Amino acid sequence: MTEYIYKAKIEHNKKTIESLFRTQYYAYEKTRILIRFIVGIALIIISVGVTLPIWLRGVLLLIGTWIVSSPDFPAQVKTDKVIQARKGNFPNMTYEFYGDRIKLYDNNSYNKNILYKELTRIIHDKKYFYLFLDKNSACMIDKESLLNQDSEKFMQFIENKTGITWHVQKSIFSINIKDILSYKQK
Repeated sequence: MTEYIYKAKIEHNKKTIESLFRTQYYAYEKTRILIRFIVGIALIIISVGVTLPIWLRGVLLLIGTWIVSSPDFPAQVKTDKVIQARKGNFPNMTYEFYGDRIKLYDNNSYNKNILYKELTRIIHDKKYFYLFLDKNSACMIDKESLLNQDSEKFMQFIENKTGITWHVQKSIFSINIKDILSYKQK
């Protein structure tokens, strides 16, 4: 049996689950985020610029500012549901990267193989790597778990195997039109 090239892991907790769902939401729902933002701004403009009863202006202003100030609210709701359903029982995942596949272990028992061609998006932020198979399926890796292994070489390895370029997770306020178009809905 061949030896793995890289090995990494993630020990999930509430914070990692929040990060995973936020990243998934920003990666796959950019159009939805933009529409929510535009609707929020429109409600704010209407509440300030149109003659309406004061109570209605207040309601529109309140709703508009809430929508604008909470762009990842749907991700937060999904996160809360998963955390409640798991009741504090979070998985620990280990990943072994071979030349032709990724082997996943859930809580140290064999789980499955993933071929590199199955990955659709690869994203990273300051602490984690995210390897997405689709909108609802991802491998999350703690960058620190690549201890004694070069993160830059790992990223290059994944790019070479998948043919996909790494993207940096951005805040909603850092997203531009190019970002929206580069992540067309799949």
